[in-house]
Parts: sequence; C-alpha cells; structure tokens
Amino acid sequence: MRAHLVLAFALATAMGGCGSAERKAAEAKADSLQRVLQHEQDSLKGVREKATVQAAQAAVTKRREDSLKAAREQAVADSIMAERSRPRDLVLMNVSGASVAPHDWMNDAFVLDSAADCTVHGHIDVQPDPATKSDVEVFLFTADDYSNWKSNSRAQVTPIFHATPRTATTLNTGVPQAGEYHLVVSNRFSVIARKTVKGQVTVTCRGLQPRQP
Repeated sequence: MRAHLVLAFALATAMGGCGSAERKAAEAKADSLQRVLQHEQDSLKGVREKATVQAAQAAVTKRREDSLKAAREQAVADSIMAERSRPRDLVLMNVSGASVAPHDWMNDAFVLDSAADCTVHGHIDVQPDPATKSDVEVFLFTADDYSNWKSNSRAQVTPIFHATPRTATTLNTGVPQAGEYHLVVSNRFSVIARKTVKGQVTVTCRGLQPRQP
C-alpha cells in the first residue's frame, strides 16, 4: 500500500504543470517505476511463499523425526521389559539314583544376586526298598539357617520350605530375596537305612540369572 502511495505521489508530481511530451515522459517513468515496484512485490511474495513451504516441510520433517524417535524409545522400552520378564533357569538338582547314607544329607546351593521373582520347583522321590522305609526330609534354607541346622539338628531354624519324612515331595516355593540358599535332602534322622533318591529341582527367575555359589 505504501509503494502504491509513493507511486501515485510521484506520478502526480511529475504530471503537474507539464506539457504533452513531458507528460508522456513522466507517464513512462511512472510506468517503469510501477513495474519495478510490482517486481519487488512479486519477489517478496515469492520469498514469503517459499518460506511458508519451507516451514511446512520443516514441520513435517520434525514430526517424522519425533515419530521415529518415539518409536525407537518404545522399542527399547519393550526390549528392556521383555528381557526383565524372560525366565532364566538353573537346574539345582538332577539325579536318577543318588545314595544318601544314614545321618547324612544332600546339599545343593544357589545364589540370587538381587531380589527377583524366583521360584524353586520340582519333584523328589525315594526309590522303594522292601528292607526299609523309603522316606527323606526336604528343606530349603537360607545360608544362616543351613549353617545352624548342619551344626545342630535341634537348632531353632525356620526353613523356607520343609517336608517331613516322606517318599515323594513336590516343591513350588517362591524365593524373592537376594542371598544364598540351600536345598537339603536329608536322611539324617535314619539310624541305619541308606536311601536312594531321584528327582529334578530347578530355580526359575524372571529378570535375574540364578547361579551356583
């Protein structure tokens, strides 16, 4: 609008008090000035349109980059979650005919380096023997309780799991805390009878690998 006012003012000034030849020269000069101004306006319009297009393209690119970043972050989070929930096993006991002497026991230990969702599970059997009663005790101890129990069978301890003397024992016991644990198959109570044991017991944790000491 300001450019048009300048042009109109210049044209009026040029034409005021002029003859025919001078008027034509002034009109030609005004036309030339108008073309220059129009060209500048067109150029500015082109610049603005180009800037608008570039801004729109930049916005699309930014949205695409943000979307890809969010997808990558979600993939990483999903991978971490899957890794944390993946079960990891440690075979703690796997015997088909282990002999346990009277006054003795079998001990299999494992360690949890941190608290986790862990379960000790499996089955233990005593092979039948017509000459004696086929039974054993089964315990799951913390390290301290195992140390106290093996030093003195009458020690006051609180096993995580305890099955009184029997032929078959099934375990399915949670162990959520970090530490060292001991699975004990005991024939300690027997005076003269040797027992033959078979079975498999596994420690399964989610997000943590149980290990042997």
